[in-house]
Amino acid sequence: MFKNKKVIGIIVGILIAAFVIFCIVQTNITFALEDEKPMHIGEEVVREKYSITVKDYEIVSNSDMQKLYPGSKEILTSQNEDNGVEMGDAILVHCVMNFKDKSKGFPYGDFNLDSGSFRQGISAELFHLINKEFKFSQVELNKDYEIIFPFDIYTNQLRSGRLDEVQTMKIRLVCCLNPLIYVQLDKE
Repeated sequence: MFKNKKVIGIIVGILIAAFVIFCIVQTNITFALEDEKPMHIGEEVVREKYSITVKDYEIVSNSDMQKLYPGSKEILTSQNEDNGVEMGDAILVHCVMNFKDKSKGFPYGDFNLDSGSFRQGISAELFHLINKEFKFSQVELNKDYEIIFPFDIYTNQLRSGRLDEVQTMKIRLVCCLNPLIYVQLDKE
């Protein structure tokens, strides 16, 4: 009788382990990300609701941002007060976007700048300041729009804490939907 309980316990344990493994494997199959797809400057990234082509990018210092976009001083100053961290350079990514559907609004959350050292989303406040002429509510579908994506870079995001580190980084614009597509921002 004692051996039968032990055998039944082992069988139940094996069945539970098999069920757990099956659930994990099934979940990974269901939600598996497709392979990353690297793109380069000038190549068109096509999504269901829009397409985007990165034309160029530039790294702009805080003081130059304030000169180029006078209203940015207030934005940059208020950001400093909010998080207590000094804003450094900004990376401006020049893009051409074509919208196929605008039912969900501008896709700010679809884009991140990533270097391995930091990951940063679009600064909505700077986006509206820099792209004054662009009004998403007035977008015509299937028409190209030149847009600049501004990404703030803070010294506390960098390994060395020095902003000159940004100049030598391999940076990519990540389109955060599945499949993961990124545009490598290399000027070769």
